[in-house]
Amino acid sequence: MSARRILFVTYGGGHADIVRHVYPLLRADPRFDPLVLALTNAPQILRPHKVPYRQVSDYLPMAGYEDALQIGRELAEPFWEPSSGVSFEESCAYLGVSMTDLIAERGETAAREAYGREGRRVFQPTRFLDRVFEQERPAAVVVTCLVRMELAAMRVARARGVPGILIEDHYGYGMLGERPLEENCVQIASDDRPSQIGVLNDFVRARMLKAGLPSHSVRVTGQPVFAHWRREFQDAVPLELPTDSRPLVTYMTPGHRGHLASQVRVIGELAAKTADRWRFAVKLHPSIGLDEFRREFPAVAERVLLLRDEDIVSVVKASDAVIVFRSTVGLLAIFNGVSLVVWDSTGEKSILPYDRSPVAHVVRHDADLEAAVAACLVRKRRAVDADDAFDCPPDAVQRIAVLLAEVTSATSMAQ
Repeated sequence: MSARRILFVTYGGGHADIVRHVYPLLRADPRFDPLVLALTNAPQILRPHKVPYRQVSDYLPMAGYEDALQIGRELAEPFWEPSSGVSFEESCAYLGVSMTDLIAERGETAAREAYGREGRRVFQPTRFLDRVFEQERPAAVVVTCLVRMELAAMRVARARGVPGILIEDHYGYGMLGERPLEENCVQIASDDRPSQIGVLNDFVRARMLKAGLPSHSVRVTGQPVFAHWRREFQDAVPLELPTDSRPLVTYMTPGHRGHLASQVRVIGELAAKTADRWRFAVKLHPSIGLDEFRREFPAVAERVLLLRDEDIVSVVKASDAVIVFRSTVGLLAIFNGVSLVVWDSTGEKSILPYDRSPVAHVVRHDADLEAAVAACLVRKRRAVDADDAFDCPPDAVQRIAVLLAEVTSATSMAQ
């Protein structure tokens, strides 16, 4: 039997990091022929680990997309940032094929009006992905979230009878949305749902089943990045920093901009106020460029150590306390007993189970942040109490390979 092509569709940050952990095992297994469609800033994650990939621009020669670059250029020029790590050509290609499909679906006027209202959220380029499927002939498709092109990939997979697999990156938000943990309701339409869902642990699986998903479609695979974090932290070398007797407090910026400006302002004020006691680092989300941050927050950039591409495990190991909003980097701290401040002043219920951890200090008001950091800094690092919400199988990559073997074997027999 020839090797089965496994198509990964992924964008950057932690999503591409999942793929880069899974890819080597599949590449070494003669049963599989993995291929990665790397969206937006995913190459920044894949390239250092020598994971080969294709990008949207590689597929532009396909008929029907001759004008995609020009259309994409119109959309990219007002927003593209050189420091984003995404080439201008690739930004044009990604936006261009997405808008081309939207125009084909709705007509130009309606498409442009919808984009003006909703931005990139309106994109779901199924026509483009269908042509990618036609060219690549995947035996299975794997995504790590269900937005835009990844969601389109699931829709095309279902239409073509190809197994679609979602590896949930943490607590079920791909299927259930960013809802509080107590609310379990599937947000993905039945036509767009993956045929199999791999989840972190039994805690997440229980959420899925409460939401009404069939038990045979939800499997505990673990999450490769979290497994890596638990395995590698002990031997990781802390980030090398200039000698300084002050404890290091590291703030992890959110990837979305809704709360970024207000939180960065508070961090800048706290860094100035406590400069004699603490030193602050700001670790930028991969979607935020260094130059972009310095331009938007020049005063804060002068007061803190700015980090972006440094290894996250080394950064957390070097930190005496870590501050997150809703970042899953908080799990890296919890897994390894690093004091954590979960800073969420929105008044909304938690979408992550941080309040179940003895390591985490939850802050609901900006004025309480300084006291929370001070409390964290007097703690000693300690092991985390057992809690099923933080279970993390160490063999996540192997479990995903088993799942892929099973679904592609079943498809082959059916054919």
